[in-house]
Amino acid sequence: MQIDDLEGAKKAGELFGYPLMIKSRRLAYDGRGNAVAKSKEELPSAVDALGGFHHGLYVEKWAPFVKEVAVIVVRGRDNSISCYPVVETIHREHATEVASNAVNSLEGVGVFAVELFLTENGQFILLNEVAPRPHNSGHHTIESCYTSQYENHLQAVVGLPLGNPLLKTPAAVMYNILGEEEGELGFQLAHKLIKRALTIPRPLFIGMTSHMRKQQKMGHITIVGPSLGNIESNLAIIVDGKTLDDKTAVAPRVGIIMGSDSDLPVMKSAAEILEMFGVPYEVRIVSAHRTPELMFSYAKSADKLGIQVIERKSVTLKILREKA
Repeated sequence: MQIDDLEGAKKAGELFGYPLMIKSRRLAYDGRGNAVAKSKEELPSAVDALGGFHHGLYVEKWAPFVKEVAVIVVRGRDNSISCYPVVETIHREHATEVASNAVNSLEGVGVFAVELFLTENGQFILLNEVAPRPHNSGHHTIESCYTSQYENHLQAVVGLPLGNPLLKTPAAVMYNILGEEEGELGFQLAHKLIKRALTIPRPLFIGMTSHMRKQQKMGHITIVGPSLGNIESNLAIIVDGKTLDDKTAVAPRVGIIMGSDSDLPVMKSAAEILEMFGVPYEVRIVSAHRTPELMFSYAKSADKLGIQVIERKSVTLKILREKA
């Protein structure tokens, strides 16, 4: 609902109730351009925080939600639609459907980031915003997916077939680097984080901007690895300064192996089930044809590493050792 003055804002409050979400039609990105009025008395300060009515303001009814989900969708010139994997696994299909329908209702080709709200008790998925561009939530696709959001954006715009958006790694995490302080001090604090990141024994990407501003995203670190548990251990090294021999690191109990990364879409469901039950696991690519020595070495050492079960693409399970 568009509002042009304070009286219009008060009428919106009477209609929708409080809290009331007020948004700017221009210069709204990365969390900017939004203000919340918890009561009628807070309307003037919320409007002032957005720069006044001349920016073009509108209001939305407050949507209580427990989680925000972003779906990266790319559309080609031939109207083909491709969605990147959704982090929220339980509501994956519904979220993808809502995001695809939202993009289909708009014009244009390329990447769209669709932001969704998951309501309390997981009953509904609500459409929040659509950003017609590569998005912060998709930066990890550079390292984690066969085709990044940037590659697919270019391919869509020039009319080439869309690339494969699926994950090419068993697990990936993107950690945003926020400015703790302005200027040089902010850079020094960020560089301490980066130095710790460079000590982890897993592939990662570090991107940084040249200007440091407090409480704004200044860069990100993407970590990929054989399992989410492995990545969480490495993330603890970066964020909390824990060492590699920290006793809190969880050893995998299940090893998921495959001959090539092309098997990952098939084996991903097994990893998701283990995640659901909190079973630590790792994923490795070992081929009896291309890397027989590596496969033999892994099978021989798995027991010493604490792995009790090896799961293969053929869905056979090998019990290595039974523990109490």
